[in-house]
Amino acid sequence: MIPKTRQRAKDEATCERRGDVRKTRQRAKDEATCERRGDVRKTRQRAKDEATCERRGNVRKTRQRAKDEATCERRGNVRKTRRRAKDEATCERRGNVRKTRQRAKDEATCERRGDVRKTRQRAKDEATCERRGNVRKTRQRAKDEATRERRGNVRKTRQRAKDEATCERRGNARKTRQRAKDEATCERRGNVRKTRRRGKEMSTHFQRLTEDRTTQNTDSPTNWTMPASHK
Repeated sequence: MIPKTRQRAKDEATCERRGDVRKTRQRAKDEATCERRGDVRKTRQRAKDEATCERRGNVRKTRQRAKDEATCERRGNVRKTRRRAKDEATCERRGNVRKTRQRAKDEATCERRGDVRKTRQRAKDEATCERRGNVRKTRQRAKDEATRERRGNVRKTRQRAKDEATCERRGNARKTRQRAKDEATCERRGNVRKTRRRGKEMSTHFQRLTEDRTTQNTDSPTNWTMPASHK
């Protein structure tokens, strides 16, 4: 022990008798107490707190956690924070252990409905959804789908729901807004799945073809004239 100061040499002489070589003066005093409990490299305050912790079987905890966990141990959960300990005391009466404060309050309401891990707003909306049998929906979807359920289609967007209400009266359920408008015209002609431009062109074509056929003489094949659209 050559490169050491006088006091450190004196303290470590004491330390060496206990088997720990490179410790400071105060740590040597505190750890002398710690060694009687079997833990060697702890600070002063931790030594005091952990003396209490050791009686409960948990060794490396901070001061405040030691106080809170003393309460937790009576409930069988060891490594929890202060606030969680208070909230989880309430949670344990309901059988769910690792929840946050607000979730504990909301889930108390959820448990009456049988769903445990939901957020606050979803809990309120899903209370409405549960009356309709659908559990995991957002707020706006819940409102829109309440209207849609009366028509039997559940997972549609808001605008599509309005347009498809018109479509359902014609028997076609999953169409977009513009297609619904165009196909309403197409259905009067018997063709259902056409685009806007085709619908407009064929409407003109059918009108001209009908006019040409009504003006021709069907008794004599030689008197037939080609329609203007085919010339």
